[in-house]
Amino acid sequence: MALAGAEEVKVHSMLENHLYSQQVVEAARRYMDKGIFRSGVAEEAKITQVKLRYLPFWTFPVTSTTTFSGTAGAGLQGEMRQLENTFADKRASKLSKFGNLLKAGASAFLESQQQNQAPRQVSEQFSSNYSWPILARKTDVQDITYYDVPTAKKIPFDMGKIQSDAEFLNTEYRREEAKLKVKAEVENKERGKASGKVDMLQSCNTNITIGDGELVVAPIWFVYYALKGENYTILVDGSEGKILGGGKPLFHM
Repeated sequence: MALAGAEEVKVHSMLENHLYSQQVVEAARRYMDKGIFRSGVAEEAKITQVKLRYLPFWTFPVTSTTTFSGTAGAGLQGEMRQLENTFADKRASKLSKFGNLLKAGASAFLESQQQNQAPRQVSEQFSSNYSWPILARKTDVQDITYYDVPTAKKIPFDMGKIQSDAEFLNTEYRREEAKLKVKAEVENKERGKASGKVDMLQSCNTNITIGDGELVVAPIWFVYYALKGENYTILVDGSEGKILGGGKPLFHM
């Protein structure tokens, strides 16, 4: 715990690893072939390394109340904006012509639905409660798309339960630094929720209360593999066996 002393870490917990390397590889291979336009990846992929690392996560109880206003009922602009965001995904870029066709059809449908609707002003408020996790590393692990830390399975931290051949990564975010990052992420999420309730968001204000942070050390398996000259990494949660993210070829038939 390079930066976090007793005052920083009021509660220090961990998740136990329940997987062997072979189980991790099998989970990774199942993930490789998931998705359209992709088959035979697991068969051709060459596993180059399997490494268990213990990563630190701050988790905070968060309560937020968001008040927003906007315009609804003339929703073509808002709905089309959301549709465009969907097709802006990099994975859809190879299918741009197909995506444009879908957008054109959706636009015609939305126009027909909006013909008899008049714009209306909307002012609402909603509240949310989260247990918000954040990787306590300034050096990002890019392959983690999101990790909903299973805090219900945590136990008090015990260095004796860390496998001797595993790599242990220290904390790089202090608690207050992590809180600022959590606040920004929650604000962004709540603004996205508000935007989804109107066609044109005019104002949005979120009041956020963040409780004391808890540091949870989690076992994450890194599966490295090579395919046709390209290198990829898949991350597997050692506590529950879930895939946390990772790379795989866009097309492979």
